Amino acid sequence: MTTAEAKGQCTAEQLKTMSAEEIVKAQQDGRLDSLLGRGSKDLAGEAS
Repeated sequence: MTTAEAKGQCTAEQLKTMSAEEIVKAQQDGRLDSLLGRGSKDLAGEAS
């Protein structure tokens, strides 16, 4: 399991199989943040 998956983030592979409605919902829920490059400061903080 990747860090993104552990945080409830969708993976690129999951995104490929999602409907438009599922993608919109995932974006609203913040589950695409990692793919969209959001929250990178959180990930950088983990590496410190």
